[in-house]
Amino acid sequence: MYLLVHSKKKIRTINMRNHNVLIIHLLANKKDTLVQSIDGSNHHFSFLGVKDCIGQLLREHARMEDTEISVDGWQPIQLPEELFDEFHTSPAPALQAMAADQKQPKPIREFVSALLANGQEFDNISFMKSSYVKDQSAFDDIHFFLPVEEEDYIWHLDYQEIESARRVTLQPIPVRSYFQEIERATIAYFTEE
Repeated sequence: MYLLVHSKKKIRTINMRNHNVLIIHLLANKKDTLVQSIDGSNHHFSFLGVKDCIGQLLREHARMEDTEISVDGWQPIQLPEELFDEFHTSPAPALQAMAADQKQPKPIREFVSALLANGQEFDNISFMKSSYVKDQSAFDDIHFFLPVEEEDYIWHLDYQEIESARRVTLQPIPVRSYFQEIERATIAYFTEE
């Protein structure tokens, strides 16, 4: 408990399909982490070095295979904010019809199928700072993604244009590349002052 209370930086990831949470707490020595896995009311703890396979741990939590398919030539999907919001609130049968409609482009069908399989929610990886003493947490950065398990790639949600252009972009990224980049970002986040 002492280690949890004194951890200021952490990475939290939520697997929406399985309703599991993984929190990686940076320890005071800035070389090690305390990994907290939450499955229902069960909490499991282990230790891991900051530079020891955090990307693999996050990938395994997302239940994705370590694959690197080619997405060369694949186009991102750009959606107006309103349409994107509808994907979360539309009745499942309407989305199932869209996923089965061969007139829809294949990327849209695959995206909608993956979204349905994930309970119409995105998984996320959050970079956080918190103070248990003050009972406060702040998010420095959040990465939303949608696993496409059958095809071994991820739809990464880029929401940088949400305020300026009122749209989001869904970028297909191979699993290995995605989690390697997340691992680089995690190491940088944990080792910066």
